[in-house]
Amino acid sequence: MNEVSHENAKKTPSINDVAKLAGVSVSSVSRYLNNAAHLRDEKKHRIAQAIEMLDYHPSLLARGLAANRSKTIALFTGSKLLYGVTGCIQGIEAAASKAGAVVDVVLLDKHQEPGKMRQTIKSTLSVNPCGVIIDQPRYDTGSEMVLREVKKDVPLVLIGGNRIEGQCQLFTYDDHGGYRITQHLLSLGHKTVFHVAVPEEDESQTRQSGWRRALEEAGAVVPPLYRTSWDPLDAVEVGRKLGQRDDVTAVFAGNDEIALGVIRGLYSVGKRVPQDVSVAGFDNNPIASLSIPSLTTWRQDFEHIGIFATDLILDQIAGNLDTELKTAHYVGDTAEQLIIRESTAAPPAQSR
Repeated sequence: MNEVSHENAKKTPSINDVAKLAGVSVSSVSRYLNNAAHLRDEKKHRIAQAIEMLDYHPSLLARGLAANRSKTIALFTGSKLLYGVTGCIQGIEAAASKAGAVVDVVLLDKHQEPGKMRQTIKSTLSVNPCGVIIDQPRYDTGSEMVLREVKKDVPLVLIGGNRIEGQCQLFTYDDHGGYRITQHLLSLGHKTVFHVAVPEEDESQTRQSGWRRALEEAGAVVPPLYRTSWDPLDAVEVGRKLGQRDDVTAVFAGNDEIALGVIRGLYSVGKRVPQDVSVAGFDNNPIASLSIPSLTTWRQDFEHIGIFATDLILDQIAGNLDTELKTAHYVGDTAEQLIIRESTAAPPAQSR
C-alpha cells in the first residue's frame, strides 16, 4: 500500500486520469474545466469528484512541451473580423488562457502577395505551436498554405469551410437554421422567400441549402439567388434591386449585417419593413436587437464554438488522435434558436 502511494505521489494526474475515474470522455472534462454549457449535472458532479480525489491541476502542455512545443495556439483566420470570427477568437482565448496557453491570431488577407503570406505563415509556425486552428478555411486561399506547412504531428482543428476528409473539423447547424427561418417566413403566409447569400462555395449544409430545402418541401417557387460580399454596404444595392420587384415580400439574408444592408436598400426605394417586405438575418449579432425594426434571426454561440475548438486541441495533445482527426463535429443545439422580432410579419395582402 505504501509502495503504491509512493508511486502515485510521483505521478502527476492527467486529464486522462480524470476522465477515466469519472467515466466520461476527455473532451467532457475539457468542457467542464472551461465552464462550457451542455454538460448534464450528473456528469459535472462525477468530474468534480474525480478532480478533487486526484487533486488534479490542468496542464495543457505537458505533452506539448515534451515535444519541444511552445505554449502557443496559432489561430489563422480571414482578414475581415466578422462578428462570428471575433466570437470564436474570444472563446479560443478564454479556453487557452485557462489551460496555460496563449493564442497567436494571424489574419490572412487573400489579396496579400503570396510570398509575403507564406513568410507570415512560416514565421508563425516556426515557434512550434502546441496546436493550430484555422477559422473558415473556405474563404481565404492562405488556408491551403497553412495546411501544407503544418507538421503532421501538430494538433489541427478547422472551423467551418468545405469538408476536408481526414481533418478534425467543426461545423454549426447552418442548414437547419436556414431551413427554420425560411419555414417561419412561409408560415406567415409568404408565397416564397428570397435569399441574399454570404460568400459560400459549397452549397451543402449551409444556410443556403436550408433555405432551398424548406422551399422545395413546401412546394414553393425557388426564386433566383442573390449574392453579396461580406460588406453590408454591398447588400444595400441588393436591397434596392429586391425592392424594385413586386413579387418580393420576404427576404432571408445570410447574416445580420447583410440583413441590415438589405433593409437600408429597401427603404431607399420606398419599401417598408415589415409592412411591405419581411427581412430575417442570421447569427443574432447584438445589433439585431437594436435595429429599427429589430431583426428576426437565428442564434449562434460563436464563443462556444471557439471553446469547443480549443477542447479538441486539448484532446489531441492528450493523445486522442485516432478518435478526433477524421471526425466532423457539429457544434451547437438544433433545439429552437429562432428569435422572432419586429422585422418579419404577414405579407401585405394579409396585413390589411
